[in-house]
Amino acid sequence: MMYSLRGRHLLNVIAIIIIGLFVLGVVLSSSIYQHKAAAVSEELERTALDLLVYLEYDAGRFTIAESNKAAAETFLNERKLRTGGKERFAYLWDVTQQKITWDSVDSNAVDQQAVQDNFALFDVDALLQTLTVTGQGLIPASTRVLKALPQTAGQAAVPYWVAVQKFTAQVGNEQQHYLLLVATTAAAVDEAVYALLPTPLLMLLSAAVLLLLAQIFFSRWVMTPLRTFEQEVQAIARGEQATFERHYPAELQAIQQAIAVLKTPPDTAIK
Repeated sequence: MMYSLRGRHLLNVIAIIIIGLFVLGVVLSSSIYQHKAAAVSEELERTALDLLVYLEYDAGRFTIAESNKAAAETFLNERKLRTGGKERFAYLWDVTQQKITWDSVDSNAVDQQAVQDNFALFDVDALLQTLTVTGQGLIPASTRVLKALPQTAGQAAVPYWVAVQKFTAQVGNEQQHYLLLVATTAAAVDEAVYALLPTPLLMLLSAAVLLLLAQIFFSRWVMTPLRTFEQEVQAIARGEQATFERHYPAELQAIQQAIAVLKTPPDTAIK
């Protein structure tokens, strides 16, 4: 079935609008995700650095001093590091002893049951290969996506966004290496991104409707000469008029002249 020129033109424009908005939507969604990912990374890294301010090494372990406890409690709650359920947390990992020496839930006393219930563990050996420390110092926190180690057989590896702060501390005559990890689930980041999408997508949908309405209006305006031309051709065919009475765009003038020749009597055409 051959569509009319008006229909073909309208379908062509609608297809262009849909494809254009689809591409724009993909680019916009990607931009929103990258912007949110950068914001999450910056927030995790800033949290890791700020958290170090509250930690003190005392009698062989890291604690929060009584003088800082109230401020630390407020900080941990504001940064949602005590939500539990392994969704968002922070802990200090002793590289030498291969264990958690401080965590954001228990603060000054590490409860192994709390560790199992509230914290995800990661492949620290693989992580250390990406980090280097020269002498005694502090490496700026950096964020990466890590998969948690399964704590039970058959458990799926859950991805996390993790800010890793590596530093060394002088313990006696030795330097001990530590990792401060601040983590949030990748699912939480995705949910935050999805929460931002409805507004721009609604704006895109509104723009699509407005563009379509504008296109319908301008299509009617552009097609007006064609509709008038069609009416005159039908009038000539019915014998209601002998020739065209209006002027038309250049694209229709060739057809107009051809019809005029066809309507001219043979003798007149020869002369």
